[in-house]
Parts: sequence; structure tokens; C-alpha cells
Amino acid sequence: MTWFLALLRLTLTSPRAGLRAVLSRDLPPGTGLMGLALIAVLSSLALHAMGGLSPAPEVAVAPSGPEEALYETLLGTPFTTALVQFVLFIVMAVLALVIGRWRGGTGTADQAFLAMAWLEAAMFTVQIALLLLMAVLLLLVPPLFVLVGSLSGPVLVGMFFWYLASFIAELHGFRSVPRVLLAVILTLILASFLLSPILVALIGPEALHV
Repeated sequence: MTWFLALLRLTLTSPRAGLRAVLSRDLPPGTGLMGLALIAVLSSLALHAMGGLSPAPEVAVAPSGPEEALYETLLGTPFTTALVQFVLFIVMAVLALVIGRWRGGTGTADQAFLAMAWLEAAMFTVQIALLLLMAVLLLLVPPLFVLVGSLSGPVLVGMFFWYLASFIAELHGFRSVPRVLLAVILTLILASFLLSPILVALIGPEALHV
């Protein structure tokens, strides 16, 4: 347990060094996939718990029609959320592997899955810490609870993308994390364009217009 906490602390303060230490351990093949499955379940439970604690906006428009049915199918329960997250983790690991190797990287499939599993483990720890902080603030300092709840989303997203870029850079031996981050963002934009016809088919074109 001590080595786990030490690796986790190193990862949160120096993502590349943390992943380097994880990859240097002699772990059996398939460890990354098992880790992804476990983290998908735990992260799903944490996300639903955080959803229950997050302050509700003053004006909210509930989803209705086909998009509501799609939301309930994909994210309505911790089980379906975990399943969706596991599939997304696999897709991200494969994209990080394939695109990285295409650009001259040296990472392997086992390393890519292990890197994604460790990334999600680090983010899960941050989610749990934030969840505990919000619970304390809700009881002791409600105004700060609202502030932290409003800022937690953007902070978690920013941390995730920076850690993801750092892990991909370490996985493939790339030097520049900012360049990898730019490539990640461009890939995400391209994927959104490619997936938009699927979204139109699933929920209808009117749901994509705000």
C-alpha cells in the first residue's frame, strides 16, 4: 500500500515521472485492462455521488424526448455509466496507441492500457478527495460548497487533459507535452465531427441545436 500511495503522490505532482515508475514495474499482461474495468466501476459510483452533491443550477432545462431516453440508457445508472466509461477508456487507449505510433512513438498496447488505467486511478483519487471536501463544506461552509461545486468541473477537465497529454508523451517518448496536448484537442475535435452523424441519427438534429 505504501508503494501505491508513493506512486500516486509522484503522479499527481509529476505525471510523466509517475507513469514512468508504473511502467517500470513488472506487471503481468492484462493488468491494464483489469485496472480499467475496476476504475470504470469506482469512478462511476463517484460521479453519481458527486452528481447528488453538486449544487443545482437556478434554471435548468431537463432533457426530453429522444435525448432523454438516450441519456437514461447511457448514463442513467452507475452500471451503464461504468460500461460507457470502460468503452471510452478502451477507445482512448487505442487512439493514444495508434496515433502515437503513427507519429513515431514507441509505446505498446499493454503499456497504453496500463497508462490509461493509471491515469483514471489518479483522477479517481482526485474525485474522491473533492467529494469529501464538498461534503465537509456542505456541512460547515455552504457558500464555499457552492463555489467549489461550480469550479470542480472545469478543474477536473483541465487536469484530465494535461495528465492525458503527459502520459501519452511519456508512453511514446515524445518531448513536448504541450504539443501532445494540442494533438489531443485536435483529435477530439475531429472525432466530434465524425461522430456527429451518429448523434443526429440517435437523438435527431434538433437536439444538437442550442
